[in-house]
Amino acid sequence: TKKEEGEGMDARALKSALESEGFRFIDDELFPALWKSLGKEALDVHTFHRVLRHLKLHLLCGDNDDLTDLSEERGFLGVVDWNHRLVVENYFTKADLSRVFLGHRHPAMKMRWVHCSAVSKVTVLRLAVKYQLHPLPVEDTIQLQQQSVPLVRSYGDNFFIILPMLRLTTPSRNALARFHGQEEGQPELARQTTNQEEALDPDSGAALEVEIEQGRLALFIAGAPKFDTLISIQTVWMVHHGEDVEHTTHPLPMY
Repeated sequence: TKKEEGEGMDARALKSALESEGFRFIDDELFPALWKSLGKEALDVHTFHRVLRHLKLHLLCGDNDDLTDLSEERGFLGVVDWNHRLVVENYFTKADLSRVFLGHRHPAMKMRWVHCSAVSKVTVLRLAVKYQLHPLPVEDTIQLQQQSVPLVRSYGDNFFIILPMLRLTTPSRNALARFHGQEEGQPELARQTTNQEEALDPDSGAALEVEIEQGRLALFIAGAPKFDTLISIQTVWMVHHGEDVEHTTHPLPMY
């Protein structure tokens, strides 16, 4: 569907190539405007892929309500751009998703960190298209909660890392602080006199159970050849109350 790289693609070849990629909705009125906006008599392969990526992002961001039916993104999405003199932070909602996925950072900003927490599959795909992430780690990220083994690999122009994480739940952290007498204004918890000290529930007198919650963090390092883009994607925390109790999900993002 594409001419040789040295020869370039004319308007007819571009339209045929876009249709082969699934963009059959570009009709005879829309396509001439698209071709004119490119300002070229022929496109090389690299320009074609930039056009294709831009069109995919428009669809994934829901710019055309007739073509996409995307649910509202309820997760957290933030972007930090910086150089040696300045740091700029931005936090986005569905209303301005196009700004982060269709826009570009200022040329003076040498590095970008995109952080997501508890985002949808669609937003992972937006990131994949925007930053040209390799499909294999993207698939692992979509199923990130199921990844239980630490991983560090390189895929093409991407470096990919999975970090399983553990932490005490908030009640357990509070109990631990009381156990050590660190919570101001709270009495220190009683301790059993055994080989291993245990914190006792002040009401029941039973040993307090420690609850652990787990999360997953995926990291992409992209933007070859400078590798100036870091993308971090976190899951929600999952809590396990005991061997006979199923995991429960906290709908709050990790920070």
